[in-house]
Amino acid sequence: MENKRKMLIESLKILILKKGYSNTTIDDITKEANISKGSFYTYFKNKDELLEEILSNKMESIKKENEKILKEDFTLDAVIENFLISKIKERGFDIKTEVVVMNILQNLDVLSPTTKKFLLERDQINIKFFQDIFIKYSKFIKIELKDVINHAKIIDCIINHFKINKFYVTIDVNEGFSFENNIDAIKEKMNSSETDSSIEFLKKIILKILT
Repeated sequence: MENKRKMLIESLKILILKKGYSNTTIDDITKEANISKGSFYTYFKNKDELLEEILSNKMESIKKENEKILKEDFTLDAVIENFLISKIKERGFDIKTEVVVMNILQNLDVLSPTTKKFLLERDQINIKFFQDIFIKYSKFIKIELKDVINHAKIIDCIINHFKINKFYVTIDVNEGFSFENNIDAIKEKMNSSETDSSIEFLKKIILKILT
């Protein structure tokens, strides 16, 4: 049974990348997974609930990675670098799920209120990470306690803006902006030496903000 659940999750990811969330039906999902439509309702009430499980799994993964980094006996410099690697380099996360999230962010109007709530909570996880950094490395950080959340939000925006423009948006002179769904193309960008240099640059910016 657990295997079928995973197959449905993977099928929705594939279809979102192929045709978008709003254009994907339960029939499409069950056909892709080679599972009967009746079996779908054994695991999920509807398509939104299936998407919410994908987002929930993503958030749990982010939480665990952030907690792992904070538990290590790193310097402030090293903890920022490891955090950036976990968010930007391919080895730090499930890239397919990341691209799925970027895709659904283009279709906020068709998402359920619960799904939108998941997306908001996702941003809060990384903001909390920087609040925890303030507590652990307070003697090295010059930000006042009352300003920690605002600084955390700014840092999160910087990282997200960098990722979107670096990996997920392509610019064509004739067609304008489009979102990149080619996993291999994104992986190549993430694993480039240019990305390594960008991580170092972002680390310096974040350290300046904090210290």
